[in-house]
Amino acid sequence: MPLTIFNSALLHDNCFNFFLNQNNFIMKKRTTNLNRLFGLFLGIILVMSMSFTLVAQGPAGSTCENPLVVDPVGAPLVDFAINSEPYGNDYTSAMITPTSSYLNGYDIVFQFTLTGTSFINASIAGSWTGLIFVATCPNLADPAPRLAFGGGGSGATVPQFSLEAGTYFMIAGTFPSPDFTDMVINFSAIAIQEQPNLVVNPATLDVGMAVPGLDVSSKNITLTNQGLSDAVISQTDFVFSGTNGADFSVSLSEGDTYPLTIPFGTSKTITVHYDPASPGVSTADMAINYNSTNSPATVSLTGTGYLPYAEFSQNFDEVAPIPAGWMPGGWSGIVQSTAPLAVVDVRNVGAPPSLPNHVRLFNSISNASVLTLVSPAAVNLADSWVRFSSKMSSSAHTGSVQVGYLTDRNDPATFVMVGTVPVVGTYAQYNVSFLGSGLTFPETAYIGFRFIHELASRTLYIDDIFYEAVPTLPVFTANKDTVNFGTNVFINETAANTLQISNTGAGALTINETDVTISGADAAAFSIVYPDTHTWPIALTIGQTFTFQLRFAPAEARAYVASLDIQDNIAGKAVNSIPLLGSGYDATIQPGFLFDFVGTFPPLDWRKFKGLFGTDPVLPTTDAIWVHDQFGNNPDLVDPNSAKINLYGTTRRHWLMSPPVDLGDGSADYLLEFDLALTIWNQTTPVTLAPEQKFAVVISTDGGLTWSMDNVLQWWNETTPISNTGDHIVLDLSAYSGRVMLGFYGEMTVSTSGTIDYDLFVRNVAVNTPPADPLLMAEDFDYPLGSLLVDNGWVAHSGAGTQSI
Repeated sequence: MPLTIFNSALLHDNCFNFFLNQNNFIMKKRTTNLNRLFGLFLGIILVMSMSFTLVAQGPAGSTCENPLVVDPVGAPLVDFAINSEPYGNDYTSAMITPTSSYLNGYDIVFQFTLTGTSFINASIAGSWTGLIFVATCPNLADPAPRLAFGGGGSGATVPQFSLEAGTYFMIAGTFPSPDFTDMVINFSAIAIQEQPNLVVNPATLDVGMAVPGLDVSSKNITLTNQGLSDAVISQTDFVFSGTNGADFSVSLSEGDTYPLTIPFGTSKTITVHYDPASPGVSTADMAINYNSTNSPATVSLTGTGYLPYAEFSQNFDEVAPIPAGWMPGGWSGIVQSTAPLAVVDVRNVGAPPSLPNHVRLFNSISNASVLTLVSPAAVNLADSWVRFSSKMSSSAHTGSVQVGYLTDRNDPATFVMVGTVPVVGTYAQYNVSFLGSGLTFPETAYIGFRFIHELASRTLYIDDIFYEAVPTLPVFTANKDTVNFGTNVFINETAANTLQISNTGAGALTINETDVTISGADAAAFSIVYPDTHTWPIALTIGQTFTFQLRFAPAEARAYVASLDIQDNIAGKAVNSIPLLGSGYDATIQPGFLFDFVGTFPPLDWRKFKGLFGTDPVLPTTDAIWVHDQFGNNPDLVDPNSAKINLYGTTRRHWLMSPPVDLGDGSADYLLEFDLALTIWNQTTPVTLAPEQKFAVVISTDGGLTWSMDNVLQWWNETTPISNTGDHIVLDLSAYSGRVMLGFYGEMTVSTSGTIDYDLFVRNVAVNTPPADPLLMAEDFDYPLGSLLVDNGWVAHSGAGTQSI
C-alpha cells in the first residue's frame, strides 16, 4: 500500500513551536519535569525522522535502491499498465551515456536478473515514453553506459538485443512534458541456445526474372547466428532441391571464404542467383546445413524465366503500399554515386500521370551521380520507339533524360545513348525513336533511362513507359478510360474535369468540330468549354496533346451517365467513346439551423474556397487557412468551437462557405446570426483590423455560382471594431429569397511591417425567423486582466418591436 506523505518541514516547525511554548511553562516547574519534557521532544523528533525516511523511499520502483523486481524469463510483463506519477523524478539524462531525454521525466525502475545469456524483447506505449537498459544505476559522477533504448511520441519497440548473465535495470521514463503519464509495457527474455542457431531473412525469396541463356537474376539473403557457438558452413552445405533446383546457385559476399564462419550475434550476406533453363516459373528449396542440431536452415525460392519482349508497357502501379526496394518484374535501377542517399526507386508522392506510383531518380548531394532505370530484355530495337512521361520535382529545376540500351542489365558501362530529351517541372509526354537513328542494334538488349542533371539535389520522375514498334498511322490515345466527376457534385453547381488526348502514332491526328459530341440520356448535364483562342480542326502530330475542359452541372440528386464521342481520321473516321459519369447531391438546408462548429470541421457540406473578391474566380481549395480553433483563443471554452482565419502576410483571400440555404418565396423575414471575435495571433489581446485587412459576409443569390460586391451583407475593416471576447452579429435577409449561399471572406494581400498578425473567429452560425415578440440576448464572459477579473459581455436585440432596457 502507498505510504502517507507528510510535510516534514511543517511537522518540524510545529514540534519546535510546541517545545518553545512548553519551555516557558516548564521554567516554573521542577527540573525533573523539564527533563521529562525534553525526553518527550526527542521522541517526537525521532518519530518525525522515521516518517521522513519512509516518505523519501517511495513505492517500489522509485529508485535503483528500491526497484520493482521482475522476472522476464519466467513471468514476462504482458500489457503491463502503470502510471509514473507516484515514482518521482530521480534521474536525469546526464546520468547515462549516451544521454537520453527520456530520463528527464518521472521514471520507474525495474530490476531483473538473467542466469544465462538471453535475448531481450521490450516495448512501451504511452505519450512520449521510452525504455532505457543499464547495468549500473544512473548517476552524475559515473554515468551508466546505456545498453539499449527505445522511445518516441507514442512509445517504441526496443530493437531485440542480448545480455549476458547478470543483474540489470530497465527504466521506463518520459520526455517532458508531461513529466508523468500512463504506460503499457511488454518485457520478456528468452535464453539463448549454446549451439549455433541460424535465422535466414527472408525465408521465402522471389529471385526475379531472367531470360534463359541471356542473363541471370540475383538477390541477397541474410544469415544471422542466434546461438552462442560459431555457425560453420562449408561449400557443399548449400543444397538445392525441387523441380527446378538446377536453376539456382549461391555465392558468398566479397571477402568471405569457405568454410563460412558466423559468430554469435553476427550476420553474413549470401547471394542467390537464378539462371533459368527455360521460360516459365521456377521453384526450388535451398537447404543450408551447418554444425548444429538446428540444421538445416531452409529458404523457398522462386523465379520467372521469360522471352525478350517485342513490346511492353509499365506504369509501376501494381503495388500499394510500395515494399522497400520494390521494382516491377524485370526492372531495376543502377546507382553509381558516392552519395549514400542517391537512389532509383518507386515512389507514391506527387501526382504521377497514372496514380499512384512513379519512378524517382535522385542524385542527392552528388552532381557526379549516374542514375539509370533499366527495363526487361527487348527485341526489335531497330524498328521500335519508346514513349514515356517525365518531369523534374520542381518547376525551378531542369534536366534531361538520355534514352538508350544496355547489353548487360547490371553493367552501366554497356549503356549506349540513342536520344536525349529535356525535361521541365511539369509532366509531359516524350518519345525517342530507335528507327532511323543510324545505329546498329544488338538482337536483344535492355532499354535504359539515364538522368542527366545540372546540379546536386535534383530529382527526376518517370512514368507510363511504352516500348513498341514505330506506328505508320496516327494513334488516338486518351489519358483516362472514364471521366468521373464524383458522387457529391452539388445540384445547380458546375464541376470541372479534363480529358487529354494525344497522337502516339505517326502522321497527323485530325479532329473536326463536328467530330466531337456528347451523347446519352444525360448528355445535357455535361458540356465542353473551349478557350476563346481555340481554332478548328484539332491537328496533332506525333507526341502532341490537346486537353478538353469538361463540365458537369446536375439539376437533380441522382446519378448521371453520358458519353464523350470523338471521331478521328484513322481508318475511316473511327469513333472513340469515353464514358462521362457523375452524381448530383442536394446539400440544401432549411432555415432554423445552428452550426456551433463543435465536432467535425468543416461541418457537413461547408466548403473552403479561394479567390480575391471582385477580381479572381472563386474556386475550391484545400488550403488550411480557415481552420478549427477556440473562439477568441479563450482557453476556458470548449476546444475547438469556432472557425478561424489568421489574417497575416499577403496571401489571404479565403472563403468559408455554408451549404445552400432555401429562403423560400421571400415571405419570411429571415435573420443571419453568428458570433464574431478578433484577437492578436494566438492570444486573447483585443485589436482592431488594420487598413490592409478586411472581413465580409456575402450572400450568393444563385446558390454559389457567382459572388458579387453588390451582395455584401456587411464589411468589417479598420473603422468597425470587433470584440476580442465576441460580438453577436444579426444581419437582415428579408430582401432575399430562393436558394442562396453564405460566404465568410477574409482578406489580407498587403503587409506593411510583418507584425500585423490577427486571428478572426466565427461560430454559432444560424438562420432563423425573428420571434414575434422583442427578444434581448446576452452572454457574459469573465476575462482575466492581470490580477483583476473583468466581467464583459454582449447584448443584442432580435425579434419584432422595441426592447427597452
